[in-house]
Amino acid sequence: MLNGDNNYEIITVATHNEGMLNELLDNSFNQNVKVLGFGQKWRGFKMKYELIYEYIKNKRDDDIIIFIDGFDSIINGKTDDAVKIFKKNNYKMLFSKNNPISFLDRKIFNECIGDIIANSGMWMGYVKYSKILLKELIKDKCNDDQRVLNNHCKSFDFIQIDTNEEIFYNRDRYDKNTNKNYKPIFISYPATFSINRFY
Repeated sequence: MLNGDNNYEIITVATHNEGMLNELLDNSFNQNVKVLGFGQKWRGFKMKYELIYEYIKNKRDDDIIIFIDGFDSIINGKTDDAVKIFKKNNYKMLFSKNNPISFLDRKIFNECIGDIIANSGMWMGYVKYSKILLKELIKDKCNDDQRVLNNHCKSFDFIQIDTNEEIFYNRDRYDKNTNKNYKPIFISYPATFSINRFY
């Protein structure tokens, strides 16, 4: 279901209930979050791209999809504000920045723009561009969603990264008492809640 006049929808992928999924769905901003894949057998990380593509392939080109990982992410602000920032900056597809970045991250995931690694756990984009990217990523033989994204990132001039962390912020440690000190609309804690990266 699209939200208001801004024509956006928040989606996540979760085959079962774990981590912070309940907090995400029952968020304090009363935002509806569509869960894809619940009850299905997990086929690997690229399954996220496949499910999202199938879900959006018949939607309107100018609708906006906001994807956030289900097990390790929270809504930290008004989603309308995220959409306003997105439109103000004329973004087409915007990915969160992998943060922090280790030497191992660079070896495993490659780099997207400059020396920045795009994080596949939080992103948003118009359906038109999301379908173009996802269709290409699904073709890749690699089954790791983040590696596939960064390997193909430079092939698409419509991809940008939220380097200023206005909308998305990846943290390495969860502390609910400090969330209020951070302004980004969506916050993820991949190192804390998705060490095994199973969905």
